[in-house]
Amino acid sequence: MLRCMGMAVALAFAVLANSVQAGGEKEREVKLTSCPPAVQKTLKDQAKGSKILKGCKILEIVKKKEDGKTIYESEVLVKGKKYDIEIAATGKLMSISTKVKLSALPKSVRKTLMKVAKGGEIERGIEKEVQNGKTVYEAKVEINERDYEIVISKDGKFIKKVRAEEEEDEEGNSQQEEKEEEGEND
Repeated sequence: MLRCMGMAVALAFAVLANSVQAGGEKEREVKLTSCPPAVQKTLKDQAKGSKILKGCKILEIVKKKEDGKTIYESEVLVKGKKYDIEIAATGKLMSISTKVKLSALPKSVRKTLMKVAKGGEIERGIEKEVQNGKTVYEAKVEINERDYEIVISKDGKFIKKVRAEEEEDEEGNSQQEEKEEEGEND
């Protein structure tokens, strides 16, 4: 009896884990076969012919809502490296991203990041993202005990610096509010 109860509790936690609330939006893991045909086609096309993702192995697919739109985010493995692919329910490829080390950044990107970060602590795993054919680098940095996201183009041009503040709503729930900081592009 106790064993069955323990299994029921474990199952309940597993169900909860697969229906995570992230920023008020539901996320759940899905199988490729339960994705819309357009999403399946995009993932399969990327696995076959993409310069970056050719021969990838799909590790997981998560269905989520962002700004009221359904997005499918797939984590794939290519030659030992993980990539995240975001696809709209229509099958449109939205972005491909992966983590890179600070030492692997192009020199111009690293130089700009160090200048904008002003001695702040740069988190490991800088995000390299290709969105609409444009490559950007996104780094999370702590400067003077405040968290920022710094975005830099592939040619080293500063794009933006966004500060993240913790704020509670009327019900006491923590929400992430982003504010853009003005930056100089020298």
